Amino acid sequence: VAGSVQERLTNQLLEAGRAVSDNFARQEIRHVEYARIFAFTTGLTDAMLTEDHETAMGLAEPLFAGLRVENLILISPQGREVAHLLLDEQKNPIRVSGDTGAGGSLLVAAYLEDRDLEAEPQRALGFNHVDDGTYYYTAIPVASANGRFAGVIMIGTSIQSILPVLKSNSLADVVIYGGNGQAIGTTLGAADRTALTAVS
Repeated sequence: VAGSVQERLTNQLLEAGRAVSDNFARQEIRHVEYARIFAFTTGLTDAMLTEDHETAMGLAEPLFAGLRVENLILISPQGREVAHLLLDEQKNPIRVSGDTGAGGSLLVAAYLEDRDLEAEPQRALGFNHVDDGTYYYTAIPVASANGRFAGVIMIGTSIQSILPVLKSNSLADVVIYGGNGQAIGTTLGAADRTALTAVS
C-alpha cells in the first residue's frame, strides 16, 4: 500500500511539473507573437534603429494597451532603451523614463553582439527595477525596413500574473525559485510563503 501511494504521489508531481512547463511554453509563444506584432508595425523598428524615442513610444503605446501586454522594452542596436512600457497596479500603462539597464542583461547580450536576425527567441526570469517585480521575459531580434539589425524586443509577464494560471492548470500549488535558490513566487498562503523563504 505504501508503495502504491508513493507511486501515485510521484506520478502526480511529474504531471504537475509537465503542466507547469507546458504553461511556460505557451506563455513564450504568446510573447513571441506579440513581439512580432510590434516588429511588423510600420516605422517602429526604424525608430529603434535611430533611437527615436518619441516615435517608438507613439507607435508602441496603442499596441501595448490593445494587446494587454504587461511589460514591453524596446532596445536599440547600441543596447539603449528606446521605449519601456509597464502596467501599474491598476493595470494602466505607464511610460518608464530613463534607462533601467535592460540592454545590459544576459537575455539580450548575445543578440547585440552577434546581430543575428535568425537567432532563436530567448527567455528568462528577470527583475524589473521600476516596480520591483519579477517577470518572465521573452526576447527576439528584429530588423528595420531595409533589413538591418534594429535591436531587440522584450515582452514580459509578471510572475504574480502567471502563478494563478499555473495552479489552476497543474491542480497543485507552485513555488518558483530564482537562480540563487530563493523563492520568488508561490501560490501557497502567506504563512507558508514566509516559512518557505526562511527555509530557502
